[in-house]
Amino acid sequence: MLTTLSMGLIQRITSTPLSATFVIDKRDNIISADKGYYLSVGWRGAFKFIGNKNNTNVFNVEWRSFHNVSAEYRFPISRCGGVLGGVLFAHVTTASNQIQDLKLLESIKPGYGFGLRIMADKKSRTTLAIDYAFGNNSSGFYLAASETF
Repeated sequence: MLTTLSMGLIQRITSTPLSATFVIDKRDNIISADKGYYLSVGWRGAFKFIGNKNNTNVFNVEWRSFHNVSAEYRFPISRCGGVLGGVLFAHVTTASNQIQDLKLLESIKPGYGFGLRIMADKKSRTTLAIDYAFGNNSSGFYLAASETF
């Protein structure tokens, strides 16, 4: 990796990390999960004894739990076995943020909208979604090759 310093000088930085990742995936479908969970625990370390300037460690943890908490009404548009359908939806989102001292459920943001669903592959439940959604002081057009909810 090359890093440009002040006055156009270039410093060469080399990083040779070791890494390991542990994954448990109990989702019923990786593209369009209705239930289950996903856990990924990873570590990456760069050490002086393998040529790095400094010893560093990075840990990552990712947890996803799937529960249907959205209100969604789907209806068929075509008669071709569910290939084309419409959807009306509403949802609520919340998040926590330690930097802003925001706790879960302190900030709740509602949203609602409508859209089309085109079934691309029934076996994997891959759906092309075309939605228009509204939120607090915002709205947007969304395209997806999976399920939002």
